[in-house]
Amino acid sequence: MEQADQLKDLAKRNPEEASRVSAIVNAFMDVDNTSASDLDKRIKIYDKIKVLVSLIDSNISRVKRSGTTNFDWLEYSRDSGFAFNIKAKMSATGIYSYKQDYETLNELYKKHLNIQRLLDNV
Repeated sequence: MEQADQLKDLAKRNPEEASRVSAIVNAFMDVDNTSASDLDKRIKIYDKIKVLVSLIDSNISRVKRSGTTNFDWLEYSRDSGFAFNIKAKMSATGIYSYKQDYETLNELYKKHLNIQRLLDNV
């Protein structure tokens, strides 16, 4: 109860700081209150991104080993970074419903799956 009073007092003196403190406290409280299904959803998303990054990294390695100039491994590296950034954004914000991010991840997966198939024939 004492902490709540201190937060109210801080809100009177400095509303912006109180808002920041409240957001931090709520973030920590949400970790304990996260449902099992929500955690499962997060784990599945992280696992899918991990598979995507692994696929991209494998394609980069194969392109470098093949010595061919028909594949742009720098572009693939940017794709890997983009997937990582989406994962970091989701982790930082706690929001896992960015439709555009899911669509982009799916496009990257399809793209690199096709590249993998092409590399299998090289």
